[in-house]
Amino acid sequence: MSDNCYLPGCHIGMILVDPDKAGSGADLSTKDPRRLLEHDVRPEIVSDEVSLINLLIERVWEWDPDILSGWEVQTASWGYVTHRMSTYHEGML
Repeated sequence: MSDNCYLPGCHIGMILVDPDKAGSGADLSTKDPRRLLEHDVRPEIVSDEVSLINLLIERVWEWDPDILSGWEVQTASWGYVTHRMSTYHEGML
């Protein structure tokens, strides 16, 4: 995994849910370009929310980050992800 932001050892990733374009390497020009222009972000597209959660777990294990950040982590970013995980399976947490 290569660095793709202004700090050494930093990597930014993006996972999008789009049932019509999952796994296709589709053109993302219709997505908000402000998030893609600043950094060399290569979004991964999945077909549903469960696939998103599973891929997120895979990436965290693969990258083994020292820090996971987000916006308003208790209820918005990571808090929301853990809440959604619990709706699918209690054992995911």
